Amino acid sequence: MSAGDISLAASTAGSDVIEVVYHSRTHGNVDATVSSGHFALWFPGDELINASSHGVDVEVTYRDGSTNTSRLAL
Repeated sequence: MSAGDISLAASTAGSDVIEVVYHSRTHGNVDATVSSGHFALWFPGDELINASSHGVDVEVTYRDGSTNTSRLAL
């Protein structure tokens, strides 16, 4: 990791999505900002460097309280 590296994921989310959490090896749980059908999360480091080829798992919470693990292709 070099100074200034940042991991970032952003995309659309259904209107029933209220929370998106990435379980980082380095930083623990990273809570995304979720608003108006979109989400974004970011944290220091290059942990998501291979996410474009391998994807990344996030935990999604829905308005009804249910959760699901989804694989994002970045």
